[in-house]
Amino acid sequence: MHSFQAGEVVCLKSGGPDMTIESVQAGADAAIVTCVWFVDKTLYRTTLPVSALTSAMWPIAA
Repeated sequence: MHSFQAGEVVCLKSGGPDMTIESVQAGADAAIVTCVWFVDKTLYRTTLPVSALTSAMWPIAA
């Protein structure tokens, strides 16, 4: 299983927008991450289990 860190770009395994991990919390059974993303100018935030996420494989310009 991937060990995600704050600042990584991820997406749901089932699809959807790219999201940035805001924080990672260790849970009793599995890690939980808080993700943020924008749609137009609205910021969204949700908490998801690590098992629902995959890395978004695209390079970020420095």
